[in-house]
Formats: sequence, C-alpha cells, structure tokens
Amino acid sequence: MRKKNRRSSRKVSDKNKNSAEEISAKEKEYEALFGPVIYKYIYKMDQYINYLDDGDTVFLYATRAGYRIKKLYDIYKNGEVDERHKLFLTSRFLVAKSFLTSHHSVVKDLMLNEYRHETVEKFIGGVLRSDASIDISDYLEEEYGDIDAIEFIENFDADIHEDLFRYLENENEKYLEYFRELIDGHNRVVLIDSGWSGTIQRLLSEIFPQTEFYGLYFGKIINSEPHWPTLQRMKGMMLEGDGQSGFNTVSDVDQESAFNVHRHLIEDLFEPSFQTIEYIESDVSITISGLRDDEDECFRGVVGYFERHSKEQKSILKVYQDSDRAMRILREKILYPSAEDIDLLGSINRSLDFGKEGDVGVLLEPVDRFDGDSKKLRIKESIWSQGQIFLEYQNRSTEFIRQKQKDNLTIVPIGEPAEVDDFSKVGVAVTTRTMDREILLKRARDSVEQQTYNNYMWVIINDAGDVEPVLRVADDSLIDPRRIIIVNNLQN
Repeated sequence: MRKKNRRSSRKVSDKNKNSAEEISAKEKEYEALFGPVIYKYIYKMDQYINYLDDGDTVFLYATRAGYRIKKLYDIYKNGEVDERHKLFLTSRFLVAKSFLTSHHSVVKDLMLNEYRHETVEKFIGGVLRSDASIDISDYLEEEYGDIDAIEFIENFDADIHEDLFRYLENENEKYLEYFRELIDGHNRVVLIDSGWSGTIQRLLSEIFPQTEFYGLYFGKIINSEPHWPTLQRMKGMMLEGDGQSGFNTVSDVDQESAFNVHRHLIEDLFEPSFQTIEYIESDVSITISGLRDDEDECFRGVVGYFERHSKEQKSILKVYQDSDRAMRILREKILYPSAEDIDLLGSINRSLDFGKEGDVGVLLEPVDRFDGDSKKLRIKESIWSQGQIFLEYQNRSTEFIRQKQKDNLTIVPIGEPAEVDDFSKVGVAVTTRTMDREILLKRARDSVEQQTYNNYMWVIINDAGDVEPVLRVADDSLIDPRRIIIVNNLQN
C-alpha cells in the first residue's frame, strides 16, 4: 500500500491556508451542504444492504473510497455493523495485473486502454512500482525499446516474458488467497464503492463466475460499451446517468444529476490520504484502521453531520427533505459556480492510477499552455468545465458567465418510454401527478398498495406544490421505499 503524494487545499497543515477560522468555515459549509446529501446516500445504501442480505452475503467496501464510506456507515448504524462488512483492499489496476496471467482475455482490454500511448518500460514500471523488494531494471530487456505497450500486453506470454510472467503468477496466487480469505465461503458478494462503471465488479464476476456479485454505488454511469450482466446488478444510490451523452448532461427534474457534471467532488470527498491499492503485501490481513482523517476538513464536516444526526432515527420524510434543501443549493454551485464556489469546489487534485505518477487538478490555469491553446480548448479539457468557464471569463459580467455556463450544459427532460414487444417481464411505472392535493394522493397510494403485480415503481411527480405533504404520504406508505421515486418540479 503506497502512501499518497497529493496536494490538497483541504489540509489543516496546508501553508496556503490563512487561519483556523477559514478552515472552520469550509468545514461548516461541507457539513451543511454535503452532510444531508451523503446522509441520504447512506440511508438508501442501508435499505439495499438489508434487501440484498440473504444471510449468505458478505459486504466488501472497495478501498480507497470504501474506507470512508464504511466509516460513515458505521456511524450511521451506531457501530452495530457485523463482521461480514469488510474493507476490500483492491483497485481496477490490482485486479488487472493480478489476473493478467490467468485471465488474460478478461483484463487485457482494460490494460490496453490505460497503456495505449505508453512504452513497455512505462507498463512494466507501473506494474512493479509498488513492490519495494524488487529492482525494476531486472525485468527490462534492451529489445523492449522498439516495442510499444500495446503489442507487449496483447502478446504477453510465459515463454517470451518469463521473468515478469512468473512474478505476476505469484501476484495472482496472493490475490486469490486474499480474496478467498475475505469472502470466507460466502456465495454472494456486494461491492460498495463510489462508482461509476462497476469495472471491478465486472472483472471479478468473470473471474469468479461461481460467486454472485452485486454493486452498490453513489453513482452509476452507463459507458459506450456497457457490460449488461454487470449493469443489471449495479445500483447507483444517487445518480444513474448515461455517460454516452457526455458528462455535462443533467436532468431538469433530478437535482442529484448535477454530480454528473462534477463527479470528482464525490470521489475526492471519499478519497483518504493514501495511494491507490496496487500491491498485496505478504500479510494479507493488513488493515488501515489506524488511518486518521482528522486533517481533511471537508470529510470532517460530513462526519460531524453524521455524528449529530445518527441517533435521531430520521424518517424517510426528514432524510429526503433535508437532502433536497441542501441539494438545491449544491446543484446551483456545481452548474453555475461563482468565485466563492470555485474556492469551495474547485481546489481538488485527482491522483493518477494504473501505476502512473502525479496528479491532475480539476481546473486549469486560464492561460495559454502552448501555441494554439484557447479558452474553448481548456473548457473542453477541464475536469469541471463549468468552473473553468468562470475562470476563463471571470472579468465579464455575471449574466454573461451564467449564459456561457448554461450553453455548456445539456438539459434532459423526462424522456418518452421505449417501446417493448414482450410484456411478460416488463416493469411498470405507476405515475401520479400531484399539486397540493394530499387527500387525493393518499387515495392513489392506497390503490398502489393493493396491486398484486410486484414489478413496479411508483413515480410521484410533485408539480411545483408543497413537497412536505408528498413526502409525508410516501413515508406513511406500506410500499417498499425502494419502489418510490419522487420527482419535485420547481415550476408547474
């Protein structure tokens, strides 16, 4: 496990911070804005954990993000989480390199994608860099200088690349031993992580076909080449988006779709101060329970919210109501950031994985980096383009900047349902539109409760009315809350 080398404006010890008061202010803002939203995420995750737990299930929190997710879940459950909830020291890279010898066809494409423009030396250096006991030069040959990583990975063979192949076979054995010890004979595994495409879940599902894998994530994104068997067992608690439509696509009715524009907010919030897990050490029982998060004021703010609210036994009404209020403010800051919002949400550096050194900021300096560079290109290449627009045009009027930010978004309305030919297994959406008619909504609820067909979702569209009665009706319902979706229109 490698120590993380990452700059962050969120550290108490950061010399760029002027005072404890400034840190305290940011912590309070994260508590007020992110606290209720993350609480709703953990609330929903707990519902699905209960739903998926058949008694023969183990819940693995994929670290790095899983470390903090589990920490919040432990607070939410007041420490009453059983031993089947475990930290899972893994990463996409660790799975890919550990099974390159035994499941070459399964992990090859992921490796090819990550090293498409790299040399063999970069690939081998990345694969071996976490093992302090070896000398990387022992695995490099002179002829590798004429071969790119793509050709090397595609033709990786025990007879041709004997030393490296033997080393990775040993890594394969270590991973198998670690994973089998971790699941301890359980037949169902629920992976818990921040998201987004379920790569680890897909790989492990193909490597261990005898084990049933599910995934619970903050967000789920369907990419251009989805693995449908995996997608069917993935659930995004707060966001289920279509990555094919671009990461600047948001729904005009789903407040939480704003995270599609700045997903790194969630990744950074859940990312503790150590590097991606790239190597299984000889002691497979290693844990990171001693890691301290005290210096991270943003996460500390969320922890503070959980500690103050975990014993309240909040109803679904209260959980959704508090999250909705905070999310309305947070959505505005993500989509149409001002100078204050840039300071709050833009000072993030994403560390690289797959054996690569360094990190990258979510925002670029608003200056030309090379001949031919431009505002338009920097906005396109920035991880948070809405924030980049502000930086590029900060000397213009507020109205001008907001229009630029709006033009950069794709706002998607509620879509038309797709046509189907086979209705034998079709899911049904029971859609109820309401506006300040609590009595009639209760009658509709009573009708839905009496249905005998089980594969349905109840979609309640609050058409710009008071949302509290709607949440109250849903909270009092006998319907499984996982089957209820509330759409809160801001305008009639």
